[in-house]
Amino acid sequence: MGNAWDAATCRQWLRDEVARVRPVGIVAATQAMRDDLTGCGVPVLALSHHARPWQQANPLRRDVEAVGYEGGNYLGRWQAVLERECRRRGWRFVVNPAQLADVDIVVALRDCSGYAAREWKSNVKLANAQGSQTPYILKVLILL
Repeated sequence: MGNAWDAATCRQWLRDEVARVRPVGIVAATQAMRDDLTGCGVPVLALSHHARPWQQANPLRRDVEAVGYEGGNYLGRWQAVLERECRRRGWRFVVNPAQLADVDIVVALRDCSGYAAREWKSNVKLANAQGSQTPYILKVLILL
């Protein structure tokens, strides 16, 4: 449910969790999360995610055969769209491939519009796609 919360609700939840857990320090996934933790009473370090270092480099293939997504059930309405478009093109759509080098294109998106999804997500899907040298598709939110 938190993926749809507004900023105030997310920040309150975060403060409540810090009070409940009482950590000695916090590693935040983004600068925004670090900023939202300012004044929580413990040191906070922003450490953005980086690609898994052991990933196999993905050789670029002439033809696309598979599009892949790594992660939990956050594709929402996009999963049906991706499955339909892959099928239309004769490609496979793979959720959680054994390794990113097994797919030709990585999808790095989530169907969430709340504050946490926009500000606290670390872009680890993008980092892993780049780290494996796999082309990727991003969903870009444009806020007007």
